[in-house]
Order: sequence, then structure tokens, then C-alpha cells
Amino acid sequence: MTDQEPNDIAAEAAPPAEDGRTTEGGQGVRRRSRRRKRRALLWGVFLLFDLVLVLGVAVLIGGAMLAGRDLPAPQWVAEKAGAVLSEGLGGGQVEVGQVTLRVEHRSLPEIAFRDVHVTAPNGAELVAVPAVGVRLDKRALLERKVRPEALRVDGATVRLRRKPDGTLDLGFGNGMAPARLGSVEQAIAVVRDTFDLPGLQPIRRIDVQGLDMHFEDQRADKVWRVEDGALALVRDDDTLSLSVDLTLPEGDADPGTETPTATVALRLALGTEAGSPAQFSALVDGVAAREIASQGPALSWLEPLDARVSGALIAALDESDRMETLNGTLEIGEGVFQPERAARPVPFDGARAYFSYEPEDARLRFDELELRSPDGTFAAVGHAYLEGLDTGWPTAIVGQLSFSDVTLDPPGLLPGPAVFETGFLDIKVEFAPFVARIGQFVLTTPQNDGSAASRLETSGRITADQTGWHVALDIGLDEIEAGRLFSLWPLQLVPRTREWIETRLSAGTLFDANAGLRFDQGQRPDASLTFEFRDSQIRPLQSLPPIEAATGYASLGRDVFSLSLDAGRIVPPEGGAVDIAGSVFKIGDLKAEPKVAEILWRSTSPVVAGLSLLDQEPFRFLEKAGQPVDLATGQASVQGRIAFPIRPKLTGSDVDFDIAGEAMGAASDKVVPNRRLTADRLDLHATPEALTVAGAAELDGVPADGTFTLPLGPAGQEQAPAVEGTVRIGEKFVSTFGIGLPDNSVTGAGPAQFRVELPQGAPPTFSLTSALNGVGLSLPTLSWSKRAASEGRLRVAGRLGQPPEVTVLEIEASGLSASGAVSVTPEGALERARFDRLSLAGWLDAPVTLTGRGAGRTPAIAVSGGQLDLRRAPFGGGSGGGGGGGGASGPITLSLDRLQVTDNLSLAPFRGDIVPGSGPAGNFTGRVNGQAPVSGSLAPGQSGGAAVSIRSDNAGAVFKAAGFFRKAEGGTLSLVLQPTGEEGAYDGQLKVENVRLRGASGIAALANAISVVGLLDELSGSGIVFSNIQAAFRLTPRYLQVTRSSGVGPSLGITMEGVYDMVGDRLDMQGVFSPIYMVNSIGSIFTRRGEGLFGVTYRMRGSSDDPSVEVNPLSMLTPGMFREIFRAPPPQPRNGG
Repeated sequence: MTDQEPNDIAAEAAPPAEDGRTTEGGQGVRRRSRRRKRRALLWGVFLLFDLVLVLGVAVLIGGAMLAGRDLPAPQWVAEKAGAVLSEGLGGGQVEVGQVTLRVEHRSLPEIAFRDVHVTAPNGAELVAVPAVGVRLDKRALLERKVRPEALRVDGATVRLRRKPDGTLDLGFGNGMAPARLGSVEQAIAVVRDTFDLPGLQPIRRIDVQGLDMHFEDQRADKVWRVEDGALALVRDDDTLSLSVDLTLPEGDADPGTETPTATVALRLALGTEAGSPAQFSALVDGVAAREIASQGPALSWLEPLDARVSGALIAALDESDRMETLNGTLEIGEGVFQPERAARPVPFDGARAYFSYEPEDARLRFDELELRSPDGTFAAVGHAYLEGLDTGWPTAIVGQLSFSDVTLDPPGLLPGPAVFETGFLDIKVEFAPFVARIGQFVLTTPQNDGSAASRLETSGRITADQTGWHVALDIGLDEIEAGRLFSLWPLQLVPRTREWIETRLSAGTLFDANAGLRFDQGQRPDASLTFEFRDSQIRPLQSLPPIEAATGYASLGRDVFSLSLDAGRIVPPEGGAVDIAGSVFKIGDLKAEPKVAEILWRSTSPVVAGLSLLDQEPFRFLEKAGQPVDLATGQASVQGRIAFPIRPKLTGSDVDFDIAGEAMGAASDKVVPNRRLTADRLDLHATPEALTVAGAAELDGVPADGTFTLPLGPAGQEQAPAVEGTVRIGEKFVSTFGIGLPDNSVTGAGPAQFRVELPQGAPPTFSLTSALNGVGLSLPTLSWSKRAASEGRLRVAGRLGQPPEVTVLEIEASGLSASGAVSVTPEGALERARFDRLSLAGWLDAPVTLTGRGAGRTPAIAVSGGQLDLRRAPFGGGSGGGGGGGGASGPITLSLDRLQVTDNLSLAPFRGDIVPGSGPAGNFTGRVNGQAPVSGSLAPGQSGGAAVSIRSDNAGAVFKAAGFFRKAEGGTLSLVLQPTGEEGAYDGQLKVENVRLRGASGIAALANAISVVGLLDELSGSGIVFSNIQAAFRLTPRYLQVTRSSGVGPSLGITMEGVYDMVGDRLDMQGVFSPIYMVNSIGSIFTRRGEGLFGVTYRMRGSSDDPSVEVNPLSMLTPGMFREIFRAPPPQPRNGG
């Protein structure tokens, strides 16, 4: 059987007259069919009602005879009933299996038709009803009319289909193809038309028990099978009421799982006349939210919920039976929000909604919307619009909600409930796929303790698809107290960083905060956060003083956190505030474990404040190095990097830093104890290994350029702080540092390299080296000086105490080489300078001690050992090595191993005490060439330098030791040497008396040349006695130039003049030899001393050991008075020697 139009079905339901003509009632039905569209609802069942007329008499008789029993009617009654009911079906058939009569006390009998089947002309079954009961109208019976009052149907099966466009199809039984009802409005018209049929007009109530309903919802793509339902149709004058009570199946519940019963009670109240008011209501209890959401656009917003819903829905229908408004009250039980199966469920404890829907505007109004969940609660009101209804079902909802009493408290997400007083939300939700677009979600915190309310604003997008949730939110916060920020910061969002910031950032206000959250289910969230802060307190290291009055900017994102300071200061225990504006705190990799924090440091502060900061835990650098925090004063400006791991407790070795900067107006009297260091500008550099301070400075007014190094960390306990660099040494340096040199001994100034070490608990030590460029030096006592333009080498080392001590003094300059040590008096004057070896210009090489004699006085000199060479000595006729000295000199005590007078003449040893003045003076003793003792004295020379007087009581031993004669003895000697002013040159006067000479090679050669046999015998025997020898000569380092000499004795008189080259051992002398001087001396008044009246002239050349002698025998014929006429000029040294 094909689907019939509902109007046609309703028309066929009218019973025909016995004569084959349509009754008046039937004609009325057809007229009303032409006036309006009618729909057939349960029409096949109501065809049975005409059978009541046939059984009327039987009912009256049975009711009187059998009370309380089911009385079956004969089979022909059932057949007759089927035939009557089949008439007017256009070939369709009704079969009644049995007719029974049941009579109850005090009520009328009830007629029951059992096993009723209605088939179409083609044999297809339309309706199959197990039983239909009919209750008769008592009042009609009194009027002798048989009229049914109520029907009861048991075990009916209804098939209802809703198509994608929302229209309905209805069928009865399992085999009936559903007939088209059309839209809801058309279905309501069918109900009216059906009850307007003549056969049903007397019926006041129809009850259906054991109703099985098969509901196929093609729009929701779902099928429901409801069993044992109940349906009631009640007519009350001109109104109809349709009630349906259903118990819904448990659905997809797991076997053995107890599932709450879900029930639905539907009620439709309407007038019998078209255009009369109608109302539809539904009471639901424990129905799945998604089942409800699928029943109408106004409920579609429940679709993402997996929860049980109870409540009431009331729809008012207009004159066209179209829904005018829908009001609902829903209590939503515990469940989850899960728009897609793959999306992680979001649980809630329950919700409540009071809402209304206006189909004309597709507008939902929420008068109350409450949510209770483990994550928080809220209450809201608002409205929303459904979009996409032209497709038959909404595709999106656009809404605005206003919130009050919002509490966010996700378990384990926040440290405590986050409470908001008000808020509002602009949102659009698209259903397939689920996309929530948040235009703005604004929450406002309550004002607590006088603090301003904070406004939290969120926008973004939340989607759910087959891969789960996808979140992209941007969050803004206008301002909030620093401590309250962390009530909104999730505990598990970069937890270590969050904890670090929470414990380090306190007080003040955070404002203009903006956060971004990007999250794909199953992936690590990507979060970013920026905010500004003011008047805050920040403690980067727990052990350090906090940053106060901090203002700046912070950001968190892409696994990096940074905090930049526009203003802020740290106040350590000493020195004032450290201004760290411009510093940046940074965590470069939030994924790393442990996370490493980095501070890009910038600060300006008093130097003492900066050092005080370095002396806090975990550093304690200055304390460990034994230095005070007020090591220096001034104003420091530094920048650099500090890095440390984020963990609860740090040690000094955990912190790495590299800080550089400058100190302006620096001063210290502790870097070098008891010395004031000042500088306009110094460079600063600090690392875990050392703190260095470098630059140009003045140390007690002495210019210097150096570096102070304070070892830090473990090395700081093993290495002493030190200052090293260059300093200008000169007279000011010597006087300032108490070197102990005589006044005016230093002129000019020049650079020197120095190092001062400052060991803990001990006096500082120092060392200094210099090339002495630009430094002039002089030691008047030693007649030594150095020009400022010349170079040299100086090394000084010692201890800086009270008084300072020089343990090493080494100098090489202008012929001076010395190595020793210096001690100073507490007043800073020279106490003693000991030189283990002092070599001076080649004339002095000996240990020397200089002993101070008080301020303004030249030190005394003591020479112990070594040798002194008069040939080069500045007081020996020349200026000495370096250009001569001047000024008063101190006393000199000499205890020499050797005093070298000439190349072949020395005094060894030599002892003497000399008091320098305008020229040296003093007495001495010694041994000539280490043999013959002599004594003597020094006196100022006529041409400067020292005049030497030598005496001996054994002139012969002196001559022998000096190598003048091989054998000589006796006599006295007096020798005076006067410096000439030339280096190593002396004018000498010699006087010898009563000396005996033997084996004198020169005299022997002369005697042999003139064949004086007796004289030779005497010379080789007992010797020749000279009663008086006198000589005037000039002694230079190479030549002995005899200008006049004579020697007289009983046997001989001789004069000599000429030159002796002591280096080459060459003689060139001339003179007069006068034998038998005692006789020959007659007339000497007319000749030179030592020359008699008659004498032989000679010339002696060659070596001193074997000279060659030339004589002029004819000179004997020349009287002495005329000898000068023929005398040749005396020999001269070569090159003027």
C-alpha cells in the first residue's frame, strides 16, 4: 500500500449508510475535509467504533447476567464486526479475532475487540492491535442509545519518523509503511480532524497502554525504541488534551551498569476548532542532554553535553499552530562537556538554565544560567541567536552573557579559588565542527581591602575535532596586585618559573598584562605572558637584598622568560642604594633542567654599596679575601652578566658573572694600606675568579696607572689581593714611599712597573722594576750620578709596613751595579742600605753599607771587602763613572781587599776612614801589592778629587813590593799624589831617604855602560845606598812620566826624566850619571841635584828588566854648569799620554 494523503484517510474513516448512500454525518466530514487539511492519526483503530451499535443489545443483556466476568461473544459476532468495519475501506479488510463482554459491578459492561488487524487492498497490514476496549456512555443508554464514551487500546505499536526537513511520518504496527503527516502544524491539524469524525465525537477519552514506539529521527540520525509507553487523549468540551508518558531506553550503557531511569511526559493541549490556542509541554527526568538537544533548534546548545537533564519545556502555539515561544527550566546533572568524542571531557557537577526561545527571531533568552563544576561556578544571564536555520537546523549560536559570582577553582590548576564579581561574554559557537569564537570574555575581580578591581579580558578561539581540543586564547589584565597575579597563573604552566617568580616578585602593582595560550590536545601548551609592573619588590637571589621600587616589563614565551627594569634599586647593608635601572632578568630555556637564570646587569651606585652587595651570601667575596666593604669610595657604573641555576639553595660557586664598568672619583686608603689612592676614573671588572680595578690614579700624589686584583671564589683564599701597573718614580716617589735615598739624590721622573700584594693578616709586599728613563740619580758619597736621559735597570721589592722595608734593591745604571736591601726608620728615613755587591764605574766592586745619619744628612758608607780602583775613582783625578757628584758626602769606612792604585800597584788589603767634604779626607793603612805595609792619608786635591799621602818606614820593601827593584831595603818613604783633574791621573812627589838598592837592573846597565867596575861590584854586593831620592812625576793609568828626579849617595849621583809605559813595560829615560858623588858633588851648586861637576849623560830604553843604555862619554868633558846647553828634551808619552 502506498502512502495516502491524510485528508483522504480521514474521509474514508466516515461510516457509510446501509442503503449505500453517504450519511449526513459522512457528508459533513467531506465538507470539513474540503475546508481544511486533515491528517490521520491512529485512524485504523477508530474504524472499530461503529461495531458498538451492533452489539448494543448484547451489552444490555450481558451486563444484567454476568458481572465481573469476560463473556466471549459467538464467532459470528467477531466476523460480523470485521465485515462491518471493512465497509468503506476501498477494498481494505478488518479482521477481529474475538469479541468479549466484561461486566463490572456498578458500571456498564465494556466491549473488547481482540486481535484486530487492518490490511490494505494489496494485503499489506496497516494496523495490528491486540485489544481494543470500549466503554459505553451511561447517559446515552438511559436515552436508549448505545454510544461509546471511552476507548482503551492495549499493546499498540506506533512508528514515527522525522525527516531531515522536520516533517513527520506516522505508521501503526511493524509492517505498516508510515503515512505522511507533514509538519508539526499539519500533524496538529490531523489530530483535530480525527477527533472531529462523527464516529469519534462521542468519545471523551482514549487510553493506550503498553505503547511501543519506534522513533526514527533522520534529522538527528538517531533511532529510539520505546516500550510500555502510555498515551491518553481527553476531550473536554471544545478542548483536546494529548498526553504521552514514555520511559526511554538505557541506550549505550555498559552491561551490568546501573543507569538512572529516563522518563518523558509530553502534553499537547489545543482547541478543537482551527485557530484556537494550543500549548505543548514536556517534562523530562534523567534524559541525556544530547537526546534533548536533537529535538529542536532551541535545544541544540545542549548537544556538546554528556549529562542527564531534568526539567520542563512549555511551547505556546499561535493561531497557525506554529510555535510562538518556548520556555524552559532545565536541571543538568553531573556530566562532561565534550563536543567531539576525541576531545578530552571537561567535567562539571551540574547546571541549571531558565530560558525562553522566540522562533520568529531565532532568539534565546537566558534568565538564569548556573554552572557548578570541579573547575568553578558561575551565574549568568543573557541572550543568543541561532544561525543557519534556513538549512533546517542551526549551524551556529551567537550569544552575549553577563556573569556574576564567578569562581574558578580547577583542581591542581590554581593555588586557590579565583573569584570574580562580574563579567560578560560575547561568543559565537559553530556546531559542526565545534568552533567557539570568543569576541571578548571579561571578568572583574571584587575590590578587596581597598585595592582596585582587576579586569581580565579574554578573546580567541576554541575548537574540537577528531584530534581533540585546539585552543588559541589571548588574555589581557588591566592591573592587579603582584601577589594576586599568581592566583590566576596555573600551577603547572612553567611551574619552576612560576614558583621562582612568585617567591621573588612581591608587592607593587602589575598592569597591562597580556597572555597568549596555544594548546593542541596531546601536545605541550605554548604559553606567552607579558606584563608591566611598578612599585614592586623583586629578589633575584634569595640571599641578596631585594630590588625595591621596581618598575619595568616582563615577558614569558617560546620557553624564555625575561624581566626588564626601567627603575629599581637594591639597598645593601652598607654604602647606600644600588640603582639597577636597565637591568634584565632572563631564563633562556624553560625546558632545561635545571633552568638557568641570567641577569643582564646595569647599575650605578656608590662603590661601597657595590662592594657590600658582593659581600652578601652566597658570595662573601670580600670577607673571604679579608678585605673591608669600604675598600674604596667613589661612584660606580657597571654592566654585565650574572647567571645561576634556579634551585632552592645556591652556593657562591653556582653563580657565574662577568661585570664591567667604571668608578668615578674613586679613592681608597685601604687598597694600599696607609697610602691614599685617588683616581678620576677607574675601570672595573668582576668575574667569579677576581675583581679588578684598573686605570690611571695617584698614590699619595704619585702618578700611577695600574690594576687592583681581588681574587674571588676558592682562589680568593689562596691568592692575595694585588695591585700592579706603572708608576712615575722620581723625587716625590722616593720621599712619599720612604725609600731612604739621600735628599736630592733623585731628579726628574720616569715610568716603573710595580706590584703590591696584600696578604691577609700580614703586611703588604711590593716589587718595582724600571728602566729609569727620565730619572736622574746621584750618590754624592760615591761621587756617582746618572743622567735622566740615560737608561738603566732598577728592581725593588719589600714590605709596606710601618716602617716600610726594602728586601731587594737592584740597580744597574751609568756604571753602577748594586744588589742589596734597605731598611727605613719609622719616620721614613734611611736606616741602613746593605749591598752585597756594589760595582761602580769600574772603580769599586765591593759590599757596601749605607747607614742613615738622620734627615738632611748624607748616609755614611762602609765598604767591607771587594776592591777599589783609584785609577778610575772620581776622587782619583777624574769625574768617575757617571758625570761626577756634588754636595756634602757622609763618612766612608773602607775595609777593602784591594785598593788598585795603578795597573801594577795596589794596596791589599786596605783599611781607611774617609770623611768627604769639599774633598775627601782621612787616614788609611795597607800593604803594597799585598806585601809592604804603608800608611797614609787623604786630603782634598788641589784640582778636586783626593790627594794621597803615603808613608813607609821601609822604603826598600815598598820598592821591592812595587816591583821597582828586585832587592831593596831600609829607608823611609814619603809619597804624595795630587789628582790632576784628568781621569786616573796624578802628579806625584816622592822622597826616599837611606835606602839600599841591590841588583837594580837599570843602574847596573848604566854602570856597565860606562865601565864603572867598582860600582857594579858594590851594586851586586852590599848594594848602593841612596841617602836621598827625590822625584816629581805624573802618574796616569798607563804612563809614569818622570819630570825630574834625583838620587844621591856616597857612591853615586843620578838624575832621571822620561817615560815608563807600564802597560807595555817600556822605558824611555834620560839623565846624568855621576860616579863617586861625594867627590864629584863639588860644584853641584852649578848643576841639578844629583849631578856632579862631572857626569855622563845617558838614555835608557827597553824593558824594565833588561833595558838598553846609551851613554855619551864625551859628556864627562862638559862641566855641569854647561850641561843644560846640550841637554835633549826629556822623552814624552806617546799621544801625549
